[in-house]
Amino acid sequence: MAGSGWVTWLVSGVTIAVLATSCGTDETSRPTGSAGAQTLGGEGGGSGNAALGGASGSAGAEATLPGRPDGLPWLGMACSKAEDCGEQGLRCLSDNEDFMDGQGAPGGGLCTADCETDADCRRFDTTAVCATLAEAPLVLGYAAKAVPRLCMQGCELGAPSGSTKCHGRNDMACRPFAPNQPATCLKKTDVCPDGTFCYRGACRELACGPRCNADQDCSAGRHCNPFTGLCDVEAPEPVPVGADCPNDETSTVCGGGNCLELSDAKGVRVKRACTQSCTIGQACGEGTGACVMPRFQNFSVGDVGYCAQSCNCDSDCLHAVDRCVPFGDALTEETYGARGVCDAVPEGTVTLPCDDGQGGAGGANSGGAGGSDAGASSGGAARTP
Repeated sequence: MAGSGWVTWLVSGVTIAVLATSCGTDETSRPTGSAGAQTLGGEGGGSGNAALGGASGSAGAEATLPGRPDGLPWLGMACSKAEDCGEQGLRCLSDNEDFMDGQGAPGGGLCTADCETDADCRRFDTTAVCATLAEAPLVLGYAAKAVPRLCMQGCELGAPSGSTKCHGRNDMACRPFAPNQPATCLKKTDVCPDGTFCYRGACRELACGPRCNADQDCSAGRHCNPFTGLCDVEAPEPVPVGADCPNDETSTVCGGGNCLELSDAKGVRVKRACTQSCTIGQACGEGTGACVMPRFQNFSVGDVGYCAQSCNCDSDCLHAVDRCVPFGDALTEETYGARGVCDAVPEGTVTLPCDDGQGGAGGANSGGAGGSDAGASSGGAARTP
């Protein structure tokens, strides 16, 4: 593991079973393999310590507005007042300004504008998207009812990461959003319009959406809602990241998170575990987890992912089939505040036994586990935004 950090764990024998139809690409199961994938970035890769969010490229969304020396748009910047957003007609949705009748505020604030269509936003950024602040509540593919829409900076999954993706903000994530009245795509043969892709039954766009990973991403007195990614006044139910959970939509085992089903490389279910959405490369779950499980086959630091339980030795892992797999380098350990991450791994895998003699040298599974994007949820399959 030395020198490669958590990425080796992430790509060794893992299958990400994305239960959604892909337009042009079959994402039903994706064996990531173990060779030639020592850095984050999916297709195209990257360089540097990916877990720490180092920039792996320089090509971002082409800015259309003058004024910023880095060439990036004002749209999507953090802010506390309107003056922080330049003089281009953007407003500041502050970290204390609730979105849509108390549905939470974006951590760090957000330079944005009200919109009805993408065209309303393209004067701020040529790839801007008119989207809901949080894609919740969901019914299959899109918001259950009409909600206000805001302009958000466009993005692409995978490399490059760094400052060109979502302004390098740790409290944002590149993630799917449904356009207003999106096209449906329930079959693999369906073709989505240009600039969109099929995800959970709807043709979606990608944009940088608020994604708090812990209370520390929120202003004083607010709490990170693991479901919406916004900062609420009310504290959510804690998420026992990594704990076993039943295939029962009425279960409250996962608190404010959701129950994710994980499968091995052959598509055989290995376990169900509590998790929450997060930003890849960040600690998550109020310090109990590491965001290292990708949601899509092309991914990099700054993209939306799932939270896995972090650990210091085998007996820390809440799930009976998990063992503590070492990150393998000091910088990654510092990033996630732990020595490793819990995973179901093959017999013989080097793990971190505890000093008290508990734990062992690998789990009883035939392969590592990968996430199923539409896994059973503690509040229904739609609870993973």
